[in-house]
Amino acid sequence: MVNKQEAYKVISNNLAQAKALIKECERLADETGESFTWSLGYGMGGTYRPANKIQMQALAKLTDEEKEALEINDFPVRKGGWNSSSDNC
Repeated sequence: MVNKQEAYKVISNNLAQAKALIKECERLADETGESFTWSLGYGMGGTYRPANKIQMQALAKLTDEEKEALEINDFPVRKGGWNSSSDNC
C-alpha cells in the first residue's frame, strides 16, 4: 500500500509529465496551425487554437491608412491559446 507522501510524489511526477506533453502539443499546434481539444471529463477541458501567423504577418505589413481603407482596423486576429470547453457552447 502507498502512503500519502509517496502518492503525492507519484501524482506530482505524473502531472508534470502530462503538462510537458500538453506543452509539446501546443508547440506542434503553433508550428503547424493545427487545433486540438483535451478534456478530463464533461466541462473540464478546452480547445487550443494556434495563432494565425500568416494573417498576423500580413496585417503587420499594412499601414494604419491601408487598414482604414480596407475597413479592417478592428479585424479580429486570432492570437492563439486556450478556450475553455464552455466558451465553445
